[in-house]
Amino acid sequence: MQYSYIENFDGWEKIFPSGKLISFQKERYIELDSMTIDNDKEAKYIRGRKALYQAKCPICQDVMSFNKGSKIVNKNPYFFHLDKEHCFSFESLSHARTKKYLYELFSKAGYIVKEEKRHKDISRADVAVLQTIDGKEELKLTIEVQASNIRTSNIAKRTNIYFEENVPTAWVLILDSFFPPKETEVNGEKVYTDSYSGTRISSFNPETNSYEYTYISPLKEEYFFITGENNKAFNYLMDVYHVIVTVDHNGHVFLIRRTPESSKLRADALLENREHSTQDDIFLVNRIAESDIVPVLLETELLRASHSENDMRLKKNPQLNEDFKGQIHRSYSDSTNLVDAAIEFDKARQIEEALNSIELARKAREDMKIAYTNKLLEIEQQKAEERRRKEETLAEQIAKDYMCDLYNQYKKEFSMLVERMETEKVQFELSSINNWYSWLNYLKEERYEWYIVVKNIYKGFSTTFLRNKNDFEIYFNKEQNRYKNWIESRSLSEFVEELGQHYEQITNNTSEKTFYKELLDKYGQELDKVQKKKKYKRSKKRNVSDKKN
Repeated sequence: MQYSYIENFDGWEKIFPSGKLISFQKERYIELDSMTIDNDKEAKYIRGRKALYQAKCPICQDVMSFNKGSKIVNKNPYFFHLDKEHCFSFESLSHARTKKYLYELFSKAGYIVKEEKRHKDISRADVAVLQTIDGKEELKLTIEVQASNIRTSNIAKRTNIYFEENVPTAWVLILDSFFPPKETEVNGEKVYTDSYSGTRISSFNPETNSYEYTYISPLKEEYFFITGENNKAFNYLMDVYHVIVTVDHNGHVFLIRRTPESSKLRADALLENREHSTQDDIFLVNRIAESDIVPVLLETELLRASHSENDMRLKKNPQLNEDFKGQIHRSYSDSTNLVDAAIEFDKARQIEEALNSIELARKAREDMKIAYTNKLLEIEQQKAEERRRKEETLAEQIAKDYMCDLYNQYKKEFSMLVERMETEKVQFELSSINNWYSWLNYLKEERYEWYIVVKNIYKGFSTTFLRNKNDFEIYFNKEQNRYKNWIESRSLSEFVEELGQHYEQITNNTSEKTFYKELLDKYGQELDKVQKKKKYKRSKKRNVSDKKN
């Protein structure tokens, strides 16, 4: 054990400079800490049965001695009983008194209770509750009394050792030690304020010009707040068990749980891997009647507490069929200085009627499980909605890609079609030219004087406006017959005359007027040549006729 106590005497500061003066049951004692006591200068006064000063256990009043420990086996200095193997050895008075109180409660309830039962993997459990089954003692519950802050990994280790033996571990916190007062300075003086609130109600007394405090009614729950630093160990225990049994230095026993709203916020934070401190929580607190303390502790759930690096956060893809087993957080907190005082549990025994703490504990567990399940459902719905959005986006992209492929295929086929049509058009035009030249050859043979005129007019006749071969053939046959008839019914002189009429009628279109002017000049010259040839032929005919005559 870490602490021992000797009776107060004058001048103790010189002999035990590492000691600390405390009060217990209206008596004053010197508290000695095995971790700070000087092995050479101080320990010699309390070592052995014939020591000058007797270090006693305030619980059993037995004499204790000091052992400096061993660096070889990594064992810290400690105090031990000289004559007793089993005692309520303690780290502090409050710790020892709380263990003794629990020992008495479970003994009265008919259980076999062994204080500080040793385990092969850890030093001991504070209180071990056993039952006799078929003539054999079997461990039913272990209770850890915690009077100071503690690393969450240590809580997990102690809890899981007994979990392997199918034994639940209940934790009882000593509030004033677990949440030590905050130290502030006001007008040059140190002032200490509570690090939690909710167990007492304050009212101002104008007669004394001061605040008076009364404890909350056993028949009502009140809000409980952590006003000091963030306490990861408290959050961890609340995450694992959903309720925490606590005791203050005045001997009042409380049950603390989260409000349903706070349970939901906590479940959200755990499942979303967000930070969530004790200052973010709102708790409910009620006083536990002495008759309910044993049943509440016996209802402690058998739970495994995760403490490996990979278990610091909940899994990223939790399933709805998983039971909520709590959450462990990384803790860097060191043990704080003890705020010690003796606990008198007489006040706790005075409660005759109180809220049903057993039902409240059950409700707290159910609230957290409901909040956890609802959050899982919400996450599943969010995932389903996200999957739906992704599927819609994917389907839209597939449709766009498909339309793009169709368009590219269309462009390719259209280009091929255009190319094919261009090829066919060239073939049509070549065919057209051949047909026109065949017709010109016909005209040359039938009416030679029109051959040159028609050849010049229709040379390179364009058929770009034709859509297909049928259209071309229909048009060609129609035009061929129409111009054939026109040529056969008109003379060159009539054609030149018609060109002249067109030329005279066109006044606005300069390019068209120029076109007809060039045609008129060109074919007017052709007409002159033809007329001269005809005149020459007639003249020659006449001469030949005259000679014959």
